[in-house]
Amino acid sequence: MLGQAISMVLPEVVGFKLTGKLPEVATATDLVLTATQMLRAKGVVGKFVEFFGPGCANLSIADRATISNMAPEYGATIGYFPPDPETIEYLKTTGRDADKLKYIQAYFEAQGVFRNYTSGVDPVFTSLLELDLSTVEPVRVFFFRLTFLSFPLVILTFRNASACRAPSAPTTACSSPT
Repeated sequence: MLGQAISMVLPEVVGFKLTGKLPEVATATDLVLTATQMLRAKGVVGKFVEFFGPGCANLSIADRATISNMAPEYGATIGYFPPDPETIEYLKTTGRDADKLKYIQAYFEAQGVFRNYTSGVDPVFTSLLELDLSTVEPVRVFFFRLTFLSFPLVILTFRNASACRAPSAPTTACSSPT
C-alpha cells in the first residue's frame, strides 16, 4: 500500500452563514430548531456543514456545541464551528498554560482553519445557507412519533386586562371583551 495512490471522494461542504444576534427571549434550542428546519429543507445528508459569519462571534461555546451536536437531526455527517479567539478563551478556562495556548492557536492558523468571524472574508463552499439570528423566534416543541413540529411561541396580551382579573365572587374567570 505504501506509495500507492488512494482515491477518495471529498464531501460537499455546506456553508451556513450566521449574522446578527439572538433576541433576548430566544435560546440556543430555538436556534437549533430553526437551523435544523432549514438544513433538512436543504438536504444535507452525507455532507459537512460549517457555520461561519459574524453571528458566530455572538454565540457562546455552549451554544455552538448545542448546534453542532444536532448534526444527526439535520442529517449532516458533521456540523462544526472552526476555532476562533473564543475557542482559545475557552481553552484558557480549562487550565492550559499560556505557552500551550499560543502553540494551539499557531497550529490552527498554520492549517488555515483559525477564523476571525468578524473579518468579513467568507470561505468558499459547495452551497450556502444564511440565517439572521435576530429573526429566530422562541418555539414550543411537540413530540409525536419521534418527529417534531414547532410552532412560534406567541405571547398573548389582552386589550382589556380588567376582563381577566381574578374574580372577587364566583363568576366566569375570563370573559372576552366586546
